[in-house]
This record gives sequence, C-alpha cells and structure tokens, in this order.
Amino acid sequence: MDDVSGNDQVAADNPPRKKRYHRHALQQIQEFEALLQECLHPGEKQGLRLRKRLCLETRQVKFWFQNRRTPCYSSSW
Repeated sequence: MDDVSGNDQVAADNPPRKKRYHRHALQQIQEFEALLQECLHPGEKQGLRLRKRLCLETRQVKFWFQNRRTPCYSSSW
C-alpha cells in the first residue's frame, strides 16, 4: 500500500496555477500617475496610503512603480 495520503495525491495531480493577469482600473491608474508626477520613487508611507486608498496589495503598488520607471531608465542608456 502507498504511503501517500489522499491530500498529498490531490496536490501532486494539480500543480499550483499561475496567478491571472490583473489590469488596474482607470481610476487606479490615474492615482498612480498623479503620484508618479510628484515623485518617481514614492516612500513607504506614500505607498501604504496609496495601497489603502486603492485597495491593492503592497506588491502591486511596488511593481507598478517599478514597471513604470523601467522605460525612463532604459532610454537614458
């Protein structure tokens, strides 16, 4: 008899799925852009306030700014 429990077998059959792409709402993008105009690198407090206002995760805010800054840096090379 196998030493694999029923839960382990189910987990082995279903590998973790990749998260779906999340497109931000127009209002969220406008808030992001407004803060970006003020500061290219918002601080932790600014990011936390924005995160709470837009009901997003900290990582979503962090990555939005990171992705938005990338073209600025690559064009200056």
